[in-house]
Amino acid sequence: MCFLLDKPETWDEGKKLMNQPEAFINSLKTFNKDNIKEAKLKKLKKYTTDPRFVPALIEKKSSAGKSICLWARAIDNYSEVLKIIKPKQESLAKAEGELKIADAELSQKKASLRKVQDEVAALDANLERSKMKLK
Repeated sequence: MCFLLDKPETWDEGKKLMNQPEAFINSLKTFNKDNIKEAKLKKLKKYTTDPRFVPALIEKKSSAGKSICLWARAIDNYSEVLKIIKPKQESLAKAEGELKIADAELSQKKASLRKVQDEVAALDANLERSKMKLK
Protein backbone atom coordinates (compact mmCIF):
# COMPACT_ATOMS: atom_id res chain seq x y z
CA MET A 1 0.00 0.00 0.00
CA CYS A 2 2.68 2.46 1.03
CA PHE A 3 4.76 1.86 -2.09
CA LEU A 4 1.78 2.67 -4.33
CA LEU A 5 1.29 5.96 -2.49
CA ASP A 6 5.02 6.77 -2.65
CA LYS A 7 5.48 6.44 1.09
CA PRO A 8 8.21 4.53 2.94
CA GLU A 9 7.28 0.89 3.31
CA THR A 10 7.24 0.68 7.08
CA TRP A 11 4.62 -0.27 9.60
CA ASP A 12 4.93 3.16 11.22
CA GLU A 13 4.28 4.88 7.88
CA GLY A 14 1.25 2.62 7.30
CA LYS A 15 -0.14 3.56 10.71
CA LYS A 16 0.44 7.26 9.97
CA LEU A 17 -1.55 6.93 6.77
CA MET A 18 -4.43 5.17 8.44
CA ASN A 19 -4.45 7.50 11.46
CA GLN A 20 -5.70 10.22 9.11
CA PRO A 21 -8.72 8.38 7.68
CA GLU A 22 -10.11 11.21 5.55
CA ALA A 23 -6.76 11.99 3.95
CA PHE A 24 -6.04 8.27 3.51
CA ILE A 25 -9.39 7.55 1.85
CA ASN A 26 -9.03 10.64 -0.31
CA SER A 27 -5.57 9.48 -1.44
CA LEU A 28 -7.10 6.15 -2.46
CA LYS A 29 -9.97 7.84 -4.29
CA THR A 30 -7.69 10.22 -6.17
CA PHE A 31 -4.95 7.66 -6.83
CA ASN A 32 -3.64 8.04 -10.40
CA LYS A 33 -4.38 4.50 -11.52
CA ASP A 34 -3.78 5.30 -15.19
CA ASN A 35 -0.06 6.04 -14.81
CA ILE A 36 1.41 3.44 -12.48
CA LYS A 37 5.01 2.61 -13.27
CA GLU A 38 5.71 -0.95 -14.35
CA ALA A 39 8.05 -1.50 -11.39
CA LYS A 40 5.22 -0.70 -8.96
CA LEU A 41 2.87 -3.01 -10.83
CA LYS A 42 5.39 -5.84 -10.57
CA LYS A 43 5.72 -5.21 -6.86
CA LEU A 44 1.94 -5.11 -6.48
CA LYS A 45 1.68 -8.40 -8.39
CA LYS A 46 3.80 -10.06 -5.68
CA TYR A 47 1.04 -9.24 -3.21
CA THR A 48 -1.98 -9.96 -5.38
CA THR A 49 -0.66 -13.39 -6.39
CA ASP A 50 0.11 -14.34 -2.78
CA PRO A 51 -2.48 -16.95 -1.71
CA ARG A 52 -2.71 -15.22 1.68
CA PHE A 53 -3.69 -11.89 0.07
CA VAL A 54 -7.36 -12.79 -0.26
CA PRO A 55 -10.11 -10.52 1.11
CA ALA A 56 -11.89 -13.37 2.89
CA LEU A 57 -8.73 -14.40 4.76
CA ILE A 58 -7.72 -10.85 5.62
CA GLU A 59 -11.24 -10.05 6.84
CA LYS A 60 -10.73 -12.57 9.65
CA LYS A 61 -8.01 -10.25 11.01
CA SER A 62 -9.25 -6.82 9.93
CA SER A 63 -12.26 -5.45 8.06
CA ALA A 64 -10.20 -2.37 7.13
CA GLY A 65 -7.46 -4.68 5.87
CA LYS A 66 -10.05 -6.45 3.73
CA SER A 67 -11.00 -3.12 2.13
CA ILE A 68 -7.38 -2.27 1.44
CA CYS A 69 -6.88 -5.74 -0.03
CA LEU A 70 -9.90 -5.26 -2.28
CA TRP A 71 -8.60 -1.86 -3.39
CA ALA A 72 -5.11 -3.22 -4.15
CA ARG A 73 -6.56 -6.15 -6.10
CA ALA A 74 -8.83 -3.76 -8.02
CA ILE A 75 -5.82 -1.57 -8.93
CA ASP A 76 -3.97 -4.68 -10.12
CA ASN A 77 -6.96 -5.82 -12.16
CA TYR A 78 -7.46 -2.32 -13.60
CA SER A 79 -3.81 -2.16 -14.68
CA GLU A 80 -4.15 -5.49 -16.47
CA VAL A 81 -7.26 -4.34 -18.31
CA LEU A 82 -5.62 -1.01 -19.11
CA LYS A 83 -2.76 -2.84 -20.86
CA ILE A 84 -5.33 -4.28 -23.25
CA ILE A 85 -7.44 -1.16 -23.63
CA LYS A 86 -4.74 1.52 -23.88
CA PRO A 87 -3.63 0.59 -27.44
CA LYS A 88 -7.29 0.53 -28.45
CA GLN A 89 -7.84 3.95 -26.90
CA GLU A 90 -4.84 5.26 -28.83
CA SER A 91 -6.22 3.77 -32.07
CA LEU A 92 -9.59 5.32 -31.31
CA ALA A 93 -8.02 8.73 -30.70
CA LYS A 94 -6.13 8.45 -34.00
CA ALA A 95 -9.30 7.41 -35.84
CA GLU A 96 -11.25 10.26 -34.23
CA GLY A 97 -8.54 12.68 -35.37
CA GLU A 98 -8.78 11.33 -38.91
CA LEU A 99 -12.56 11.55 -38.73
CA LYS A 100 -12.36 15.18 -37.64
CA ILE A 101 -10.16 15.96 -40.64
CA ALA A 102 -12.50 14.05 -42.96
CA ASP A 103 -15.53 15.86 -41.48
CA ALA A 104 -13.83 19.22 -42.07
CA GLU A 105 -13.10 18.24 -45.69
CA LEU A 106 -16.67 17.02 -46.09
CA SER A 107 -18.00 20.33 -44.76
CA GLN A 108 -15.85 22.18 -47.29
CA LYS A 109 -17.07 19.93 -50.10
CA LYS A 110 -20.69 20.42 -49.01
CA ALA A 111 -20.19 24.18 -48.98
CA SER A 112 -18.70 24.00 -52.48
CA LEU A 113 -21.60 21.82 -53.62
CA ARG A 114 -24.13 24.27 -52.16
CA LYS A 115 -22.41 27.09 -54.02
CA VAL A 116 -22.54 25.16 -57.31
CA GLN A 117 -26.18 24.20 -56.67
CA ASP A 118 -27.02 27.85 -56.00
CA GLU A 119 -25.32 28.84 -59.26
CA VAL A 120 -27.22 26.13 -61.15
CA ALA A 121 -30.47 27.29 -59.56
CA ALA A 122 -29.68 30.87 -60.59
CA LEU A 123 -28.91 29.72 -64.13
CA ASP A 124 -32.15 27.71 -64.22
CA ALA A 125 -34.09 30.74 -63.02
CA ASN A 126 -32.37 32.89 -65.63
CA LEU A 127 -33.20 30.29 -68.28
CA GLU A 128 -36.86 30.30 -67.25
CA ARG A 129 -36.96 34.12 -67.38
CA SER A 130 -35.37 34.07 -70.83
CA LYS A 131 -37.90 31.50 -72.04
CA MET A 132 -40.73 33.68 -70.72
CA LYS A 133 -39.37 36.71 -72.59
CA LEU A 134 -39.20 34.71 -75.82
CA LYS A 135 -42.85 33.70 -75.64
